[in-house]
Amino acid sequence: MEFKVIRRRALHSALGLSVATLGCCAVCAQDDKKDNVTGKLSVDMHGAVHAMVERCYVFEQDSNVSFSFASQYPLAFNVHHHGDSGTEFPVKRESETIYQAEFESKADHEYCFMWENRIFREAQWVFDLFFTVTPIENSSL
Repeated sequence: MEFKVIRRRALHSALGLSVATLGCCAVCAQDDKKDNVTGKLSVDMHGAVHAMVERCYVFEQDSNVSFSFASQYPLAFNVHHHGDSGTEFPVKRESETIYQAEFESKADHEYCFMWENRIFREAQWVFDLFFTVTPIENSSL
């Protein structure tokens, strides 16, 4: 079981810039017994109003994706997918510092994790996204 990183970017909409994220790093491990993939991804957040960070992935088969993060400051957060009928949001939250959830992904669809800072802060900070991807056929084992 693998997942493909499609797009890693940080958006700073206040300046209208799209900037490649240099501080992104993913660490993954595979559980041979269940074909699960677990990992950690560092997210660099900026204190400007409407600063956004987005991480997009494609999972090679239908999967349950569980994840968690803890940010120093509250952030708007969503997981979205651009489907044939528009953008779908399996997860959408307005203000979270600590959050844990799961969603079901479809094979070969791109899913994006996105955070938005809505209050100006004179800070930049880093937090981690922890995740586990479990193929649907193995989720009951």
